[in-house]
Amino acid sequence: MRRFLKALLILVIGLPVIAVVGYWYIQQQIVQAGISNLQLDFRRLTLRGASFASVRLQLAHNGALHQLELQNVDINWQWQQAFKPALQQLSLGPGLITLDKPAQPEATTQQSPFRLPDNWQLPDWLPEHIHINDTRILLPCPAGQCQLDLNGYLNYVNPPQSAGPADSSKPPYWQSQLSLSALPAAAGNHQGQDGQQTDQAISQFLIDLTYQPAPQPTLELTVQQAEQIGLKVKQQIIPDSQRAVTELILALSPPSTANQTLLRQWGVELPDAWLAQFQQPVQLYSKLQWQLPANGDLSTLLSKHDIEAIVVGRAPDPFYLPQLGLIQGELNAELTLKNQLVSRWQLNASGTLSELELPAAAADYGVKLNPVDFVISANTTNPATLSSNTTRPLDMAALPLQLALSSEGGTNFSLESELTVDLTDSLAIAINKAELMASVARLKLPQQAAALTSLQLKTGLSGHWQADNWQVTLKDGSSLTGSLSGALATDTVTTNNLELSLAKSHVGGDQGGITDLSTDLRLSVNKLSHPALLSQNWQWQGLLRGNATHFTVENGQLSNDAGITVSHQLNYQTATSAVTIQWQLAEIFLLAGNPLAATINAWPELLTLNRGKLSASGEINVNHSDVTSSSQLQLGDLAGIYDRSLFAGLNASVDIALHDNGLHLDTTNFRLDRLNHGFEMGPLSLTGAASLPLARPEQLTVDLQQVELQLMQGKITANNQQLDFSQSENQLILQLQQIDLASLLQQHPSSDLTGNGKLSGTVPITIGTKGLSVNEGRIAAEAPGGRLQYQSESTSAMAKSNSNMKLVFDALENFQYTVLSSDISYDTSGRLVLGLKLQGSNPNLQQGRAINLNVNLEEDLPALITSLQLTNKLNDVITQRVQQYLKQQQAAAAANGEKP
Repeated sequence: MRRFLKALLILVIGLPVIAVVGYWYIQQQIVQAGISNLQLDFRRLTLRGASFASVRLQLAHNGALHQLELQNVDINWQWQQAFKPALQQLSLGPGLITLDKPAQPEATTQQSPFRLPDNWQLPDWLPEHIHINDTRILLPCPAGQCQLDLNGYLNYVNPPQSAGPADSSKPPYWQSQLSLSALPAAAGNHQGQDGQQTDQAISQFLIDLTYQPAPQPTLELTVQQAEQIGLKVKQQIIPDSQRAVTELILALSPPSTANQTLLRQWGVELPDAWLAQFQQPVQLYSKLQWQLPANGDLSTLLSKHDIEAIVVGRAPDPFYLPQLGLIQGELNAELTLKNQLVSRWQLNASGTLSELELPAAAADYGVKLNPVDFVISANTTNPATLSSNTTRPLDMAALPLQLALSSEGGTNFSLESELTVDLTDSLAIAINKAELMASVARLKLPQQAAALTSLQLKTGLSGHWQADNWQVTLKDGSSLTGSLSGALATDTVTTNNLELSLAKSHVGGDQGGITDLSTDLRLSVNKLSHPALLSQNWQWQGLLRGNATHFTVENGQLSNDAGITVSHQLNYQTATSAVTIQWQLAEIFLLAGNPLAATINAWPELLTLNRGKLSASGEINVNHSDVTSSSQLQLGDLAGIYDRSLFAGLNASVDIALHDNGLHLDTTNFRLDRLNHGFEMGPLSLTGAASLPLARPEQLTVDLQQVELQLMQGKITANNQQLDFSQSENQLILQLQQIDLASLLQQHPSSDLTGNGKLSGTVPITIGTKGLSVNEGRIAAEAPGGRLQYQSESTSAMAKSNSNMKLVFDALENFQYTVLSSDISYDTSGRLVLGLKLQGSNPNLQQGRAINLNVNLEEDLPALITSLQLTNKLNDVITQRVQQYLKQQQAAAAANGEKP
């Protein structure tokens, strides 16, 4: 009795503990499996089975949350061993399984080689009978959610055994029959009057699967859809000879309207042009006999084991391949590999590719390919198997292949190539030789609104391709020729012909893009016409290098027939689309001619440079739409003519910058040795800056920090002054210092008046829209004064008739002045008015009595300068321009009714 009570006490205490521990273990397994919100609605639970009215749960996997709602779930098992039940039957349905789209892509990991299983038996925990009824699966697809209805079963069939020897031919096997039916995304469950589902327009997919594990593991899979799809796959393993046989038969018929709707849900839009042509089914047959790897590692299958393969395909009508286009043709291929040597290698394929789906950029450039004919051939038998020929036997690393492509139409091309295919560790293709010729009637440049016409491409290439890297080398002398015409921005650009040639060209890449690019480029353009340029031939050459992250141009050189040569270097960053260009203009020696005037159409007509040299350099940075630049212009001893002025000895260094949508100029060492505009001036030195907004050029601003002009043994300065041309008027104040009076009087065409002395003063010049003017200018002679002498035969008659004038003329014969000053005014019509004040005496007149004179002088300053220019005869060109100017003035006066 005592022992019974003790056992009872242990049972009462132990069972709850075991139950708690078991419940905790099950909960942990559920959590580790990613299952949450598990809801079970029990009907019954026995020692041999369980029945659930419903099972609901959520399964988290790869960032997605899948939901399962199953009804009528029945599970039966048998207790073959203690505490080890064996599942016998599982049935479920109806049900709803909703698969969620992964929230983020799975992290890529290094995958281990795929291995064959060591045991060809199915898992022993698999129930002998599985039945699935009316279970709907919702899958994420491009159309949103696509529905599949699943029905079927999987059974373990064990034929009854008898004493007959034939029983061994009927070993146990697994068999399943499943049906999948799909509805359009918009379909519902509405039923018609006949009780059938009116939207059930898509035929069921019937899936038969049979697996026999013994005596030879054999798998047979058949997928059928009425008059649409026929697929049969048979896989047989022969363990005794360590071989396997794989067969595949596929037939695809023209898709029904319902199947087209189904494909559209999955993002496959079938072209109407193809549907109209597709009338006969596509057929494919393949058979592969292969040796089982001893260690089960399939990565060594092609390189170390015997294989016999046959593939036959036929597409009598054009067949649509997504993201490629339509394909029509036939395929026959054979491969026999024994002792790691190829004894038979045959591949013959021919057909046509049409309606090719080119990248969107191709349409922007107006590229459209006509049908492309292709021929692939390889008919080789290993000579070692035929005779004692010493030719190197074929192996899987060097299978020969010939590929030919051709197309005719607006875009013609032909490709003849000899390839070598490597089927060992991973697929690789070596391009031994390839010749490509192409012609394009017209290629648009959409962003520039221009077009390339009559393009001709001729090149040869070699290289190799693998899944993780590829390389191509172009044959030296590869060329591209054509013509450019159309509108470039708002300006018209045309060329008679352009030619691009390549040398030492090599390009390589991997899955991430181009890793190595190197080529010597030469581009020549004949008769390039542009409103800003004179029509002539241009040439460009450079070494292009780069990879997926950046490209560079080294040793770039741009030149034309006029003699302009610009060296440059370019750097382009693909991530930011940032471009940096450094350039250098080769020195131009103007004594041999002016190539700038022969290049720029807008070169000032009145500017002629005939001596000296100039050069320039700089850097341009482009970041999206933001363009900045900095450059320097060097002028050395320039001489020439501008309009009616002669200049020489121009030396300067000018910094030019483009930023903030403005052009900025700055110079600190501008010097002009000589300037003659009817009278001699110079040298001129200048330090200053200017800013020009590109959008509002009328808002030009000029900062004159220091200006000094040597004139008539004195100088004129204008320091620390700013001009803002957005204003209607600007004032420039000139300071005159010690201008030699004798030199000034010598500039006048009449030599009757002479004198000496030094003049200084201030002349404010107003710059307006109508021209230059001076108001309240004033100059005066510096102490102690000087002398004036006026002697003219024309004044004697005037002196005889007027005693006052005689006194004036007598005084000016030797006038010693102590005061000489003048008010200055000048208007935009060219009229110069001087208000002279003279104080002094003539020692030879009236015992040197003091004389004060007030004289008003008026002069046509442009006419005076013109007269000086004609008198001095500085240059034939200037003389001709002066004479032309005079004719224009006379014609204008006559038109105004003025007498000459």
